Amino acid sequence: MNNKIVCEYCGKSFSKYGIKNHIGMVHTKTIINRGNRNSRVAWNKGLTKETDKRVLKYAISISKSLKGKPSHLQTTETKNKIRKHAIKNKLGGHTSKKSIYYKMKNGKIIYLHSSYEFSVANSLDENNIKWHRPEPVNWIDENKIRHRYYPDFYLNDYDIYLDPKNSYLRKKDETKIKLVQQQNNIKILILSSKELTWKKIKALVASTG
Repeated sequence: MNNKIVCEYCGKSFSKYGIKNHIGMVHTKTIINRGNRNSRVAWNKGLTKETDKRVLKYAISISKSLKGKPSHLQTTETKNKIRKHAIKNKLGGHTSKKSIYYKMKNGKIIYLHSSYEFSVANSLDENNIKWHRPEPVNWIDENKIRHRYYPDFYLNDYDIYLDPKNSYLRKKDETKIKLVQQQNNIKILILSSKELTWKKIKALVASTG
């Protein structure tokens, strides 16, 4: 019987016990297991170029190594071609640098990208709400440029998407979310920091009619 789990980052296979350590040591900064919620934090957590000489030295070395490379000289036309290729081939994904290892109630292993997402996932599972990570949704901005939007949750029995965001992103993405909903005829609930439990979410779902 093959009980191997494939790492979504590098494609290598590991046992269900080894995948956690592999991801934590090689790919991610934080690991949270729904059973014990232990975490491993990177040495530079909370440090910046302005507050730590080691971080500043590393940033300078990376900048020098990339100076003059093709990636720094891409034209708008080239970037648009890359974007179109990524959309066509379903490449790319969340840009968040934070990854949280999470085991759903059904046993499936997924990766979340914020503490907000973890709170929502945990509350949905505790209340036996069926959900999954949805596929990206295509949308076009005001400049006729095509993008992909990545909802965080889809509630199977309610036909509605959830996207928890902090106050800055709620304001910043307001137009984008409106266009995504209009162009795809879907409903998206943007959750604030005070709306991460199923009790709050259920009330919001009911208010949408």
